[in-house]
Amino acid sequence: MAKFNEVFSTEKKEQVKHPNMKIKWVHYSKLCRSEYQFYAEGMEEIKAMASILLADGRILQTLLIRQADADEFEIIGGHKRTLACKYITEELKIEGYEFLPCTLIGCSDVQARFRTMSTNAYHVKTDFEKMKEIEDMVYLIKTYPEEFPEYQKKGRLVEQLAEKLKMSRSVVGDYQTISHNLGEKGREKFEKGDIGKSAATALAGLPEIEQETLLDEGVTSHKEIKSYKAGKQAEQLDNDTTIPGQYEIQNMDMNIETIKVETIRKDKEENKERNFLDKAAKHKNMMPLPQMKNMEEREKFILNYQQWCVWCENKLTEETFYRIDLPDGSAIIIRHYPYKDQWNAKEYESYQKYLLLPSTKHFKDGESNMTALKEHLKSIQRG
Repeated sequence: MAKFNEVFSTEKKEQVKHPNMKIKWVHYSKLCRSEYQFYAEGMEEIKAMASILLADGRILQTLLIRQADADEFEIIGGHKRTLACKYITEELKIEGYEFLPCTLIGCSDVQARFRTMSTNAYHVKTDFEKMKEIEDMVYLIKTYPEEFPEYQKKGRLVEQLAEKLKMSRSVVGDYQTISHNLGEKGREKFEKGDIGKSAATALAGLPEIEQETLLDEGVTSHKEIKSYKAGKQAEQLDNDTTIPGQYEIQNMDMNIETIKVETIRKDKEENKERNFLDKAAKHKNMMPLPQMKNMEEREKFILNYQQWCVWCENKLTEETFYRIDLPDGSAIIIRHYPYKDQWNAKEYESYQKYLLLPSTKHFKDGESNMTALKEHLKSIQRG
């Protein structure tokens, strides 16, 4: 028979073991800047930090460091606090802030680079810093997957980053577009704050030589760049051959049979001209496929659809259709559109994917998904 205390005893929960973290006091001169620190450290911000430390009377928050040399330490988190203590000691000549409380950790270069960004989560970032942060995170997670197992779960990386960085998926996509396609001159302007995110996104949709031309002419606002792109598109449409309109019957005395024959003939001519225009449009939408070694590169190519030709637009619904024609006679079309979330009343952007094969009869029948599009690109490259 079981004992009373055994019947009513609860299962012992395994105690979670936390790593021992000891505070080490380090002189600010022994703390060196991380090479992965790219966030701004303006003097006004350093002075404001110094004022807070002086108001507190001491440093309340410990720094995160790792061993760099025998008597030097690399800062992972706490660059501004270090500079503030240096300012208080050297400029204000106030004692008591020479040594900073630090937590010494052991981590690889990859982890140090990632943690330098994660410890700046609440730093008020510039648009360039946000783009650089996403750029570096994507590089680290994809290059060193063993260091970030939590990001290898099922699901798109852009969605995981959007959740971690508290951004919408479309905003993360915009920053990736800027990262991949903005030219060197545009990137310099973006880093300096001479052009904003919207302007940088619009500029990234143009060839680099056109980007440089616009920047040299002082075109830096989103409105100006958007106006330029609209004018360029209108010019392309004007250069296209126009399709004949309705038929005119010149001879009103023609009998019904003659009219029928003339109508059939003109229908054939119009169809012939339409076929010619379709081929011309197809040639216009054709672009050489880059060498894509794996599915990730194919997905990246598809996600950069805003670099493809604009097939058509619906101004009323704010929909834009991007199209690329492929060597096998098929075409990939992306329908980009805005929508409002009914729960939080916020506006977002999304897209729908289509794969039009030569045998596709109706546009609706071409609805597709990322996996099918990547497999199709793979089969074309093999062919």
